[in-house]
Amino acid sequence: MLRMPLLGFTVLKDKLLDGSKTQTIRLPRKRPLAVGDKLYIYWKPRTKECAKLGESKVTKIVHKRVMDLNRLDAERDGFVEGRGLSALGHLNNALQKMHPDIQGLTFVDVVTFESFTFKILVPIEFHEGGQKE
Repeated sequence: MLRMPLLGFTVLKDKLLDGSKTQTIRLPRKRPLAVGDKLYIYWKPRTKECAKLGESKVTKIVHKRVMDLNRLDAERDGFVEGRGLSALGHLNNALQKMHPDIQGLTFVDVVTFESFTFKILVPIEFHEGGQKE
């Protein structure tokens, strides 16, 4: 069965659009992603800035603890060394900001996906009852 989950992003938009970010590190989902899943990539879902960036496909998933993430995981996720922190330091700060209760023993999914071609940002209009048809 082909599944088509949505991945929403709120940081590193430029890296998504130029194709250099093809990985995301997420807490495991209730309905886990699987290799081969078609992904819908969105910028700031559930906000007035929501826009579909593109479509992709999951190519690899690694389940690991936060304490086992390394520099390569951080760099592949789009983080770079700077402002006194390593790429891994920036990744850990971002994870802590998004998930204040996250700890070193917490498991995450390192999801790799195909790069996608960005054409035009398609804004999604919302009305009071939800997404506009």
